[in-house]
Amino acid sequence: RIPYGANGAKILVPVGRQINSVLQSAEKKGIPSKFLSIQDESDVLEPYEFGFQMNDGNGTTQHRQEIRQENGDVKGSYGYVDPAGVYRKVEYYTDESGYHAKVTSNEPGLSNKNSANTIFVVENPPPAAIIPEQRPVVLVQRRT
Repeated sequence: RIPYGANGAKILVPVGRQINSVLQSAEKKGIPSKFLSIQDESDVLEPYEFGFQMNDGNGTTQHRQEIRQENGDVKGSYGYVDPAGVYRKVEYYTDESGYHAKVTSNEPGLSNKNSANTIFVVENPPPAAIIPEQRPVVLVQRRT
């Protein structure tokens, strides 16, 4: 059975771990049981692996790969490259301390400022992705 938070979010439980121990642990941490609900035992998390790579026919390619280990940890990556050469690749993993990600991109406007458990590696965008600055043209009529 899978516990859910009151907001509908699944509470991830490592494969083989008993749900009751998760509920007891939550109650010990002061999380009232009214905030948890239980799904059917057939929803128990199991290890998996999947991936794909595709082209949309307009020059953009996308990819994704993900693996869930027997202990419930998840590791994966996803991203895209568009026809102008703009790309984003996100590599991520989960562990007992939460979600961690590394974003590598050359998207215009993105900064190298890290956020939460996310590291940003930002490179210069390709010239085709930079929109030239538009300035008004002032016409001055010459007097002769």
